[in-house]
Amino acid sequence: MRSLFSTLFIAVVASAVPLTGASTFPMMQLNSLTAYPNAKCLDNSTAGYYFAPGYGGGSNKFYMDHQGGRWCETEAKCLERSTTTHGSSLDWPEEAEWRKSLLFSTSAEDNPLAHSWNKVYIRYCDGSSFTSNRQDPVEVNGVLLHMRGIDIVDAVMEDLSSGDKGL
Repeated sequence: MRSLFSTLFIAVVASAVPLTGASTFPMMQLNSLTAYPNAKCLDNSTAGYYFAPGYGGGSNKFYMDHQGGRWCETEAKCLERSTTTHGSSLDWPEEAEWRKSLLFSTSAEDNPLAHSWNKVYIRYCDGSSFTSNRQDPVEVNGVLLHMRGIDIVDAVMEDLSSGDKGL
């Protein structure tokens, strides 16, 4: 799976183009990674990503964005973060509209390149920008913290490659 990930072009845009308010944005559905037991948030809840299917000529193209959120530099900060949406998926909505970038827009006028593409927004919940790879959890004040960022990204790529999502 890592070789597939390394060959894909993934656009990571923190803030691309200012929004005009005229664009339309799809409601994206949460895809929980329950089939991938290692794709865990800090609190051991199941990681996930939001997806909106493309159409027409964009049905086999993808715009992907990884949510940012700073690292938790200490175990105590990771423990604190594990109770927020940057460390737990428990309070993530089932659907969401991401308006932070025109690359999520479905307007051909505002987003001529990618308006019809599949849209993927990978939620951040591992505490280390998707780079962590600890096989065993870390115990902090009696709480087990899971640091599985690489497994989250691998699971997203595998999930998008299976089934009807078109990757």
